Amino acid sequence: MQPSLWIVFERGFLFWLLGLLFLNAPALAEINPKHTRDLKLLWEYSSNGAINQAPIIRRNIVLTAPSGLALLALNLENGQVIWKFNPQAGIWDRAFAADQKSVYAGTRNAELSAIDLESGKLRWNAKLGFQLQVRPLIHEGVVYAATTQVGPGLPMRPERKARLFAFNAEDGTLLWSYETLYYALQTPSISGDTIFVGGSYYDPEQDIDEGGPMAIQARNVKDGVLKWTYFGVEGFIKTIYAAGNEVAFVGYQDFVTALDTQSGKRLWRKDTGNWVPALSGNKSMLYYGSANTIVHAQRMGDGARIWQYNIPWGSFNYILGEPFVAVDKLVFLTQRGNVLALKLESGELLWSAATDIRSRTGLTLSGNTIVMGDDQGGIRAYQLAE
Repeated sequence: MQPSLWIVFERGFLFWLLGLLFLNAPALAEINPKHTRDLKLLWEYSSNGAINQAPIIRRNIVLTAPSGLALLALNLENGQVIWKFNPQAGIWDRAFAADQKSVYAGTRNAELSAIDLESGKLRWNAKLGFQLQVRPLIHEGVVYAATTQVGPGLPMRPERKARLFAFNAEDGTLLWSYETLYYALQTPSISGDTIFVGGSYYDPEQDIDEGGPMAIQARNVKDGVLKWTYFGVEGFIKTIYAAGNEVAFVGYQDFVTALDTQSGKRLWRKDTGNWVPALSGNKSMLYYGSANTIVHAQRMGDGARIWQYNIPWGSFNYILGEPFVAVDKLVFLTQRGNVLALKLESGELLWSAATDIRSRTGLTLSGNTIVMGDDQGGIRAYQLAE
């Protein structure tokens, strides 16, 4: 079996539904009251389109893309709409990213649009000829777009090849592009002078029940020239993260694998224990949550687990999306609407707060303000009580 993007999302949606069944289950553990904090609701905006990708905060502006609707820019302080970007073709709700000047979004007519962060005006537009359904990567003035031939709302074309593009972030000039061996690419990661890109490729000779043919490629960040390729059977890649001498990824099989950045040689492969939606990286560490409610901190060099934390309140109360790394703490939203903060170094609980939100994805954080979206299109901003 060779799972495509829509199969991966479908599997994640199944776990989300199972979690909802346990929302009213009795708690299996409790939090010490000294760690309990209150979240004050600052504002709520209703969009009527499910939030499938965590919002982004840039310069006091909240960016979010409700499913089937416009890209929204909201004021972080009061939730008022600053602008909407709604091209005739529509946008892909998971395919937006931003720097301090622009927002970059994949549109349904196979283009990449750069929108001014403050005004919402179109700065430039690039025709890809390929669909972009994951977040672009922005790095040192360059926007990298990893495209796909399959995915939600697209015809199944696994025999076709996707393309990786690099554009000048200021004016949209194409710097380079390469046809890859994949039919679906994930957001790449950069370390030093190398960009690491990966995804699934089509091979009818390989019949794998759980997973499928995949590969990671290392390319020169300046011109896209190939350095090495790693082949595996982990299935569709959910996250790639590179730092220092290692590049790590988690795929459909829910093992975390690390490769040497210079040679592509596999360094280690570790079982996560259950389904993992995504992972976060910070320097030489990986952070992720599995559907058995365990939060993991794992060292990239040797795969050693530095700490683990078991989320309380019952089965399937796992992390939604990727945990948010905020200086010295790891902050995340759970299936049952709990927001927790752990010490980044030790995994010790700093605080927890309860909400009634039903979300499909993670949160974002700016100072003491937490922003998250729900499955009905609501976007909420909370203030953490001192």
